[in-house]
Amino acid sequence: MATNAKNRFIRQVGSFLLIFLSLYGGMQVWIGLTVPGGRFDLPWLEQYANFPALFRYSLLRSGGLLLDIVNVDTYILESYHLRMVNGRGIRMVYSCMGIGIIAFWVAFAVAFAVSKKHALIWTLAGVLFIWWINVVRVALLVLATNRDWPMPLNLDHHTWFNLAVYAGIGVMMYYYDKHARRLSEPTLSS
Repeated sequence: MATNAKNRFIRQVGSFLLIFLSLYGGMQVWIGLTVPGGRFDLPWLEQYANFPALFRYSLLRSGGLLLDIVNVDTYILESYHLRMVNGRGIRMVYSCMGIGIIAFWVAFAVAFAVSKKHALIWTLAGVLFIWWINVVRVALLVLATNRDWPMPLNLDHHTWFNLAVYAGIGVMMYYYDKHARRLSEPTLSS
């Protein structure tokens, strides 16, 4: 019994690594194929399949909408910048989009799932959580830039984002495991 559990865990870790490296590496290749003026720029993909740019736009636009709620007017400039009207802004490059963290979560949720439904639900929940934390970061960073707020404990925004996301992922992993154990427990039949 212990050998089966050990073999299953080794397969899950192997699946996790394969999925993570495929997703993260694949996204880096895709960015290279779709970034305007990039080394491997393919105009057709750039125009019709540039989902990294769409994802970045969703983060910037949603950060702007969040700021609209608190009466801060913003606009997107050149698809990489979110700026306050009559103020400063931020520039979101590909490394700021959380692609590695998303790849980590998807690989974990799929590799350690007890069913396809379990994997799908937890994958979507985790990706939405990471996206939301990133939207909040965008909005707070625009405010901090314009109001000259110092970063707490002299840590930069990337570090704060990573701390928040990995803490959240740790909590999600705990509940993920708890839910998976409940699903895999044997049931009594009558």
